[in-house]
Order: sequence, then C-alpha cells, then structure tokens
Amino acid sequence: MTHDEFEFMEEPVAHHSDVDKADVWTILSVEDNPAYQQSLNFALSDLRYRGKKLQVLNANSRTSAATMISQHPEICIILLDVVMEEDDSGLRLVNTIREVLGNKMVRIVLLTGQPGMAPRQNIMEDYDIDDYWVKSKLNKENLQTIVYSNIRTWLHLRMLDEAQRGLQLIIEASQQLDQCRELPVFSDHVLATLGGLIGAAEGGIICARQSEQDEYTTGKILAASGKFSKLKKQQLDAIEPELHAQFEQLWQAKQHIFEDNRSLLYFPSTEFTGEAYLCMVCSEKPLTDQQIYMLQIFSENVQSNFKNIALFNRLSELAYMDPLLGVFNRNRLQRELNVLSSRHWYASELIVCSLEDFPSLYLTFGRDFINRCVSAVYTMLSDNLPGLMISARIGQDRLALLTNNTISIELPEQLSFQAVPVDGIDHRLPLRFGVVRLSSVSINNGEAAIHAAEHALELARKLNQTTYYFDSEVEQHAAQRVTQLTKLRQAIANRDFHIALQPKIEFATNKLVTLKRWHAGLIAKVK
Repeated sequence: MTHDEFEFMEEPVAHHSDVDKADVWTILSVEDNPAYQQSLNFALSDLRYRGKKLQVLNANSRTSAATMISQHPEICIILLDVVMEEDDSGLRLVNTIREVLGNKMVRIVLLTGQPGMAPRQNIMEDYDIDDYWVKSKLNKENLQTIVYSNIRTWLHLRMLDEAQRGLQLIIEASQQLDQCRELPVFSDHVLATLGGLIGAAEGGIICARQSEQDEYTTGKILAASGKFSKLKKQQLDAIEPELHAQFEQLWQAKQHIFEDNRSLLYFPSTEFTGEAYLCMVCSEKPLTDQQIYMLQIFSENVQSNFKNIALFNRLSELAYMDPLLGVFNRNRLQRELNVLSSRHWYASELIVCSLEDFPSLYLTFGRDFINRCVSAVYTMLSDNLPGLMISARIGQDRLALLTNNTISIELPEQLSFQAVPVDGIDHRLPLRFGVVRLSSVSINNGEAAIHAAEHALELARKLNQTTYYFDSEVEQHAAQRVTQLTKLRQAIANRDFHIALQPKIEFATNKLVTLKRWHAGLIAKVK
C-alpha cells in the first residue's frame, strides 16, 4: 500500500477551519529509545496530507512531553511509548493529557514493545486512547494509515469544538443583547461578538444605520472597531470610496453577502422604523465555512434584536411622547421633573397653558383644525418664552412649559392676545395660564408640580383671570379645604349632626330657618 492510495480518502473542502489552514500538521513522538525515535522521524518525514507536510516534535520522557503538549495546542497526534523511565509512564502521561491538561481532542496512539506489560483490551477500555500498536508490527504503510485517519478525526473534532464554542458565544451574546435597549450600546455589543466569532482583531467591523426612504448616502455609522474605529459617527458618504462602494452594494442587494475576507450583513427593520442596519466584517484571513455558518446563525439573533430595539423605542415613544407635536407627554414631563437637579428646581417655573372653549371649538371646527391650533400655539409659546427647557403636551387642550427664568407678570397677558397663524389666517385664540415656581412645591416631586400649575390654571378660570400664580398659601388653603370637606362627609356618614330647635328669621328673605349642630362644633344653617 502506497501513499498515493490514500489520496482518494481526502474530502475536497474549500474551507474547514483555522486549524485546517495551518502550514503543517504537528505530531509529537514520545519515545525514550533514540534509535526508534529516529526511525519514526524518518518514516514521517515524507508524508503529506492535503498538500501539507508533517512537523514532528520529539520528547523522551513523561515530564518533557507534558510540557511540550501544554506549549503546543496545535499537536494533533501523539505517538506514545508505554514504557519509558517507568513501566507505566505512558499511561500516566495519558491521564495527565486528558485530566490535567484537559485536552480531549488530541489523538493518542499507544506504542509498546512489550505487549504483555499493557494488554490491549484493558488499555482501550480504561484509558481514552485512540489506537494501540506493537512496535514490531508498525511498518511505514501502517504508520501512514494511522496518521491520515487520526488527522481527519482530529480535524472533525476541532470543527465540532469550534462550532460548540461559537454557539456558546452566540448564546451568551444573545442573552446580553436581549438586555440592550439603546442602539449605540447594542451596536457595540454586536461588534464585539462578531469579532470573537471570526477573530477580527487585526481587521475591523462597521455598523451603520440607513433610512429606507432616503438616499443611501444619508446613513450614519453607529459603531466601528479595529482599523475602522476612526469612522465612528461619520456619514456613509464621508468614508473612503472602496468601503462606500461595498456598503452601496449591500444596500442594493438587501441581503447578506459573504466573501473571502469580507462579510456584508443586512438587517432590515422597516415595519417599525423604516430603517435598515448595515454591517461590514473584515478579517485578515479568508473566512472559513464554519465562521460563515456562525455569522449566519448570529445574524438571525441580531436581526431579531434590531427589531426588538426598534419596537421598544416605538413603544417608549408612544408612552412618553406626544405624536402631534413631537414633544414630551405628561408621563415624560413628570419623569423629567423628578430627576431635575436641586439647582434647576429652585430656579425654574412651570407654566401650564390651556386653550379655552376647547369643547365648543372642537364641535364647531373639528379635530384636525383644533390640532393645528394647538400646534400653532405651541410654536408661538416656544418662540416667546425665555429660558425654555422642557415642552410637553399634558392634555388635548393643555401645554406645559418649564423655564429656567422667572417670567414677568405681563408676559402671559401679552401672549394670550397674540395672534397665531392657522391655515394661513391669523387667529386670536383664548388662552389661560397657570404658573408655579418649583421652589414652592415639594422638592423633586414632578406630579405635585404639575398639579400645582393645573390648580393655578383652574383658579385663573374661576376668578376669570388670564393668569394665576401659585404660591404656598394657595397650597395651604387647598389642603385645609380638602381636610374640612373630608371631615364634613365623615360627619354626615356618622350622623354627627343633630337638630337644635332654635327658630330664627333671616331678615334678608323673611324666611324661617333652623340651626343644625355638629358635635365637632360647626354650625350649619338649614332652611
């Protein structure tokens, strides 16, 4: 049997794995007999597998072999003498390889010159050994068979191990990505995982966002790593022509493109944001079939997460933003007030503006016209209120504006009479204002601040004023009134009132009235 007879056993594979791309196959011969060691080296010197030579390392003891194995993880086969410095040195080395070094993939071929010292059946059952030969029966042809079959087995095991580690990385990365809600943070995590999958430390990765409705060149780079790090936050039309052409190719294809040293990944999210995410992965070495497969699996997870982030952002927008004006809604305003710093809290005023006669205007002109009126009022207030920090729509007819200045008493009066353009016609819409200085409200209590401004607005309406300024006395009076009304309701429920027969005449009306006394001391006049 010759070397040529083994060529038909080699599968034609384009790319197997990184280890398949090594320059040589590394074999370790552990033998304390120099003469036999030399004969093994000679027999292996002219062997080739898949066009690559064998590199043979030599060790003459269990200790030196263990050291060499730990330093050379690329060793695929160990030809191991059973008996060296001690009768069981070879078997003890096997235990060190499998249990101490944790190397389960290297193929171990046990060689013995004394078969009775280590019976074949017992050895194969008790130790993780792949083959067993008596030295006197091991000729060059047998050695070739051993080398070819064990390299092939080692390659398959390495591919499975790479796949397992890649899948584990994808699982761990997916768990982290599921926690990301901010797009830049998510993009950085994607880049880090892609780099781990293909070993792109010497290459680079780019992730960009592009609107489906706009021209391709309007896209912006969200994250970049490796040699592309300097491109972060740049527009796609500002990058070098070669990269620009690659991204444009991906944009036109709208699907993943895998090349030897470059992979282009396309992630659409049109149903939520009308945007797509483009990713370019570059490596110094051509990608293996295994790496491309891992990229495809990971891309499915990334695609789902891009959609999840877009959906989360959309839900957040609905929960915290007003769709008409594109400003904060009541929930977001309360949230922003709660996190306001003490310095800004004491220096700010919250203004609530109401479009009066809203129901009548709504019934007369319809919703669309009213929405345009609210939008015009918002624009007018934004342009005229000094130190505007936050704007919000807190009701159909109500706007809230936070300023870091004390507005003059005259300003709301002036704004209430200012005409606003709606459909090309100036309208003088009835406006009313409630103003509260946040320093008069409990510190960092957004809900209390909004209620105080709305209470001032209601007082302005009750007193038929354009503007009412809330102060602590108003708050105390309101609290006392609520307390008294609560006690009165409880007194009625508990039947704490009793009739006092003390007739009286009301001179203004000449009507007979009686008194009804409350045990708490309050006297109610009843006609």
